[in-house]
Amino acid sequence: MKLGILGLMLLFLLVLTSLVSSLSFTSKVDVTPNYPGFKDDISCSWAGSGDVTSTTLYWYRNGVLYDTISSATSPQVISWKTHSSGQTWNCSVVLSDGSSSINDWDLVLIGSTNSAPVINSAEFNDASDSGDENITINYVGTHAVRCFGTVTDANGNYDLESVSAVLYHSSSSVGDVDDQSDHYTIPFCSFNYSGDYTCNTYMTPSALAGTWTCQVTAVDQGAASGTKTDTVIVYKISPPDNPPNITSVEFNDVGDSGDENITLPESGTYPVRCFGYANDVDGNSAITSINATFYHQSSSYSASDNPTYHYSNSSCSYTTSTGYYECMATFEYYAANETWYCNVTAKDNTSLTDSAIDSVVIYKPVIPPIIPYFSSLEFNDVGDSGDESITLTSIQTKPVRCFGYVVDNEGPIHIDSLNATFYHSSSSSSSSNNNYVHYTNSSCYYSSSTGEFGCETYLWFYATPGTWYCNVTVIDNDLNINSSTDSVVVSAGPPADVSFLANPFITPQYPSRTENLVCSWTESLDVENRTVYWYKNGALDRTEYPIASTSTVLSADTKNGETWNCTVLLAGANLTATASDLVVIGSSPPNAIPVISSVQLNEVGDSGDESLLLQAGTTQPMRCFGTVTDADGNSDINTVRAVFYSSLVLDVSPDAPRNHYSNSSCSYDTGTGAYECSVPIYFYANPGTWSCKVYVNDSVSNLAFSSDSATMGTLLAMDIPDGTNIDFGGMVVNEQKISPSLNISIFNIGNVLFDVDVDTWLTGGDSSSANSLNCTVNNIPTSNFKSSFTYGSYSSYTSMLISGYYRYDANLDRQISGSTPTHKTLYLGLQTPSDVQGICSGVISVLGVAS
Repeated sequence: MKLGILGLMLLFLLVLTSLVSSLSFTSKVDVTPNYPGFKDDISCSWAGSGDVTSTTLYWYRNGVLYDTISSATSPQVISWKTHSSGQTWNCSVVLSDGSSSINDWDLVLIGSTNSAPVINSAEFNDASDSGDENITINYVGTHAVRCFGTVTDANGNYDLESVSAVLYHSSSSVGDVDDQSDHYTIPFCSFNYSGDYTCNTYMTPSALAGTWTCQVTAVDQGAASGTKTDTVIVYKISPPDNPPNITSVEFNDVGDSGDENITLPESGTYPVRCFGYANDVDGNSAITSINATFYHQSSSYSASDNPTYHYSNSSCSYTTSTGYYECMATFEYYAANETWYCNVTAKDNTSLTDSAIDSVVIYKPVIPPIIPYFSSLEFNDVGDSGDESITLTSIQTKPVRCFGYVVDNEGPIHIDSLNATFYHSSSSSSSSNNNYVHYTNSSCYYSSSTGEFGCETYLWFYATPGTWYCNVTVIDNDLNINSSTDSVVVSAGPPADVSFLANPFITPQYPSRTENLVCSWTESLDVENRTVYWYKNGALDRTEYPIASTSTVLSADTKNGETWNCTVLLAGANLTATASDLVVIGSSPPNAIPVISSVQLNEVGDSGDESLLLQAGTTQPMRCFGTVTDADGNSDINTVRAVFYSSLVLDVSPDAPRNHYSNSSCSYDTGTGAYECSVPIYFYANPGTWSCKVYVNDSVSNLAFSSDSATMGTLLAMDIPDGTNIDFGGMVVNEQKISPSLNISIFNIGNVLFDVDVDTWLTGGDSSSANSLNCTVNNIPTSNFKSSFTYGSYSSYTSMLISGYYRYDANLDRQISGSTPTHKTLYLGLQTPSDVQGICSGVISVLGVAS
């Protein structure tokens, strides 16, 4: 769960048992002295309350029952003459009221003092290696490592409380915060009372190479501790660079692994496949993708997919354990016959590839010709494949079209002709042409390779608004005929203006011999007709009428030294206007330096304020945008790039998630001069002043640059994983409970360090409640609920406050690199009093606050 306000409240439950009787130990069983000498008597004492009808005491020596005392009274004494040095003595007391019972116990070791644990040996290496002192980390995945050895305690190994370890790089220290690059903590190592311990963890590919130290710490029940260290050298494997190898490829029917031919059905689809084996000497897991292209002999590998000549599969199945791959495709029954090829390409994680080809011959059954049919038909604006409406212009013609696919079971090559009729609902498909209600196209575009067709015409701005139909008729070479119709709603254009302006210009301004000449102009008028005149060396070369937008002269029609002039005549509302522009082929530009007219830095989608806000736990796209122009023509601009950086680093610093980002290929519109450079910035980026510096190069390496700055806001945010559940389970009265599983993981998903406030109160209460849980009978005091950022004993945890919260100096810092936020674990503990019964519940509040 990601919490933008840094808060958490959890409802938690506790089930108490043995609640029918009021039996309790008002004083727990205690064997004294705690560290008896060889000639010390040992005494077992206790105190109980409730309806006690019998008290039974059991003495155990070295785990074996030594004596049973019925109707026992406190204290009970064992003479020093009965025991010997090194023995373990346990006193267990059972109180009973006839219907229920409770017990408690304590033990001591004869002839001991509270000696600190001694770690006899510590060895740091691979989890599977007990020998050499080095570790090699792969470039992917995690690597299991361990510290292991033996530990003893003069009080007996049973006195061991915990074993933990810290792994740290030579550039770090044992007390630093965990970071996958230079620091790992193993809070709970496994150990047994034979003295063997093992501390396991995983190092990631981001771990630094070099000298690493493992420091092991053992703590006994008396809080004494001992440490020992070991060091290793960590090496890192570079990513592999061997290409994959396709060892076999076979192309045939699905389910057939033998013959090299395919027979298509009379109708429907047919599955085919390419299969074989591909391997990589760097390991088959290095292969990231396998794709296949199926194409007819008259097509090519790089052609676009179409049902007659071309199919592809960009996600073939692959089994890394065997290297087996399989690429499927579903052919239409009318796919072309004769030779087909299957080209398979394998790609690895370093973008190296290998390809292999196999071929088959496809046969088609002989079937009688049938009438072709339309698999799709759509009527709308030219360039628009979506909505079913058309709006006319007020000054010129409107290009419209019908398009789709037509199918013939003998293949699209058998289609002979296509024509279309466009008509208003007041007309009909058979009416005569006129610019108000009826248009035709008797030579529609048609692709014999794909079956795609397109029929275009121009509706004049005064065409009648309302419902229009497009009727397309197809004829195959057997003279079979079919037709289909689609309709749209045509609306009138905007009101006509009465003034107009023509400003033609030719691009490029300094054309080379190999560049086309494009004549463009602007309009603000009620234009009915346009005519373009091209003059070469002062003589009329060509005329275009009518024309809707730009006019082009191909480079094949020009020569060095020629002067070309474009003159545009606009006519409308009984007015005319002319204007012209000229260029010289092969002329040289003045090599002007680009001019960055504006730079603005802010969030993507925001064009206003100069403040930047990050997104908790993810990235926030930021952008620089503005305009750049070049006196040689905007097409002279070669590249636009930008760097985004914090004031704590330089613009030439390397990219780093906290303080520096770059975009080496910003978008640029040569028509308007507008550019935009965007980058995704991580949630833990530095707060404070950030700058965006834009660099522009033209074709002769002239350079211009400009900057803008904005303030990156602070982001105080924490994340507690979904499903966090605090449940103390079943407890008896007067019981203390802690466990590594009773914890809350707190992640810093912002860009500032924070501390943690912890509070608790009973269900239905408030933050000033004197109790932390309300039970079926009575409540549990707030002071009985404890927490700590260090796992240990209940007594070492901090009691919660009755009024207000307890603030931990957590210093939970922000992330340095990578995608995993920094985190700390809050451990919880509880002690039940003697007077509660039933189900207990309460609320835990966890709040992140600025440090």
